[in-house]
Amino acid sequence: MAKFEDLTWDDLTAWAGSRVVARGKSYRGNVEDLRVTADGRLLAWVRGGERYATVVSLTKKGKPDSVCTCPYGIACKHAVATVLVYLEAVKAKKTVPAAEEDDERFEELADFEEDDGESEDDEPRTMPAKPKESELDTYLARLSKDELLHVVQEALCEVPALRKRLADRAELAVADVARLVKSARRAIREASAEPGWTRHWSHESHIPDYTPVRERLEALLKAGHADEVVALGEELVDAGLRQLGQSDDEGETGHEVAECVGVVFRALARSSKSDAEKLLWERRVRLREDYGYFDELPSLWTNDGAFPAAVWSEVADALLKRMPSVPEGKPGSKADADSYSARYAREKIMRSAFEALERAGRKAEITDLLRREAEITQCYGELVDHLLALGLEDEADAWCRKGFAATIEKSPGLAKALAQRLCEHAQKQGSGLLVAAYRAAEFFDGPDVETYKTLEKAVVPLNLWEPVRKGVLRWLETGARPDIPVDPAHQATKAKGNRKKGGSSRSHPSPQNSWPLPDTGLRRARTGNVYASWPKTSVLIQIAILEKRNDDALAWYARVPKRDTYGWGYGYDGGLGGIVAEAVKETHPDAALDIWREMSESEIARVNPAAYDVAGAYLEKMKKVYVRLSRPQEWTALIADLRAKNRPKRRLMEVFDRLEGITKKAGKIID
Repeated sequence: MAKFEDLTWDDLTAWAGSRVVARGKSYRGNVEDLRVTADGRLLAWVRGGERYATVVSLTKKGKPDSVCTCPYGIACKHAVATVLVYLEAVKAKKTVPAAEEDDERFEELADFEEDDGESEDDEPRTMPAKPKESELDTYLARLSKDELLHVVQEALCEVPALRKRLADRAELAVADVARLVKSARRAIREASAEPGWTRHWSHESHIPDYTPVRERLEALLKAGHADEVVALGEELVDAGLRQLGQSDDEGETGHEVAECVGVVFRALARSSKSDAEKLLWERRVRLREDYGYFDELPSLWTNDGAFPAAVWSEVADALLKRMPSVPEGKPGSKADADSYSARYAREKIMRSAFEALERAGRKAEITDLLRREAEITQCYGELVDHLLALGLEDEADAWCRKGFAATIEKSPGLAKALAQRLCEHAQKQGSGLLVAAYRAAEFFDGPDVETYKTLEKAVVPLNLWEPVRKGVLRWLETGARPDIPVDPAHQATKAKGNRKKGGSSRSHPSPQNSWPLPDTGLRRARTGNVYASWPKTSVLIQIAILEKRNDDALAWYARVPKRDTYGWGYGYDGGLGGIVAEAVKETHPDAALDIWREMSESEIARVNPAAYDVAGAYLEKMKKVYVRLSRPQEWTALIADLRAKNRPKRRLMEVFDRLEGITKKAGKIID
């Protein structure tokens, strides 16, 4: 028969995982009232976020199995702690008391059993059965009215939550409108009084309960008082959005508020407001909510045929009048931040007005609206798409360029999208040279292997790849853009600066004569970006690997600064080192071995079990190369050297054992 005393640390790790086992060790002091059941299981209370009931058993194969009332449920830190406390008691030769048959923990745990009642080894769990619901029903049915009333009154005295629940039901049953409105206001204040929060590490949380609010709103709506519900909705939205801005949970508070707002939206459709007022009220609420919780709620705006064009026209006019002005501020200033917020608010109203104008049939005004708003709210994309839909391709092209120049500094993502539209337009026109030029600009704005391959794909059919490639690689090395003419005055200033520093007065000649692609007219404005630096070693290395120029890849990698990062780690980018070593392991095996060795030693120096595993992965790669080269003795000597230098690091020794295939008999947790 399997015994807990025979368990090893490997058994616990295989069952719960190393992280849970580590946390279980720290929870040993939280185990209370440990007992042993008649069938040999361990039963305990374990304190965590609250007090949890935990039971641990052993399968026929000697594997641990557990059930716990905590959110984790099985193989949790509470179960690990229970096992460890029991083994400590055995080691200290202390007797663990037997569990009583009616221990309350059995009943609590019964709710957490798996539905099939089977463990992973198909062994039935022998948890005592819970009293059937029908037995309670039968007992209550036999009571007289007075006896039942006495039972309820006793329960009300002992369970405050039940008293509150029944009081709410009594209030709703009366359906006194004034009283319900007053009560709903109080419920809104109470529910929104404290932000929601969740603490994953302690399994603690506070999620506001909006059930009383929802019930009162539903009762008022059912009684035909839609206007009162909408009026309460104003207070609900104010309080709820303020609370959401302060909450730190997984969205539960937002869903609680949204369910109540859904009732208000249903009431809005039945209210005495005019159709335009209904649409404007709903949109005002949605514009205020930036979290997305109201997105799935039913909307009057999605029912196209519900309102005539005249109503939508009234809505559009009201929205256009509500457009806030946008203050101007210097970049980085508070006024600039305020300007961004105001621009965002104006943009949301503008989009709503755009939608209302479409439904009102006032499409001619949409073009003027977008033209006017493009420079204010940066809706360049919408304007360009709208112009293209009208067949105004030349104007769309001009707005793309204007938008690119206006957004490249603060909104490079938007600028990139506009450049992509220009590229797509060039493709439709069959202008391969212009498409290639746009791809080159895309590469210069975001140099990496993918944009390099996209550029190559566009240029190769034009038989211009060699001069383009030469210019691109020169730019990666020196920062000299091949597609932008060099200002002679700037060249002279730069040369003068070089002479003062004792450097060469020679400057790179303008590459314009050798750059075969046309000018796109899109010049990146951030030429003085403080974060720009050359050579762009990482990109040069990856391109060299792509083109199988391993000698060049290693030469560039040798120029990567070997410095610590936050006090640990080797080189500029450990990931880059791994890429290089993997790429050259066939053609330059010794270089790959050197890189992996430096990276593994850097990880070992971090003195962290997780880092030891990373080092082990590098050493495993080295082993394969040494074996392929028929030099296994060098790998053995390397491991021996690392062992000698790091003897006190027990977890690292385990990694070395695994690499060398040394298996040690797992020791028991207690001997």
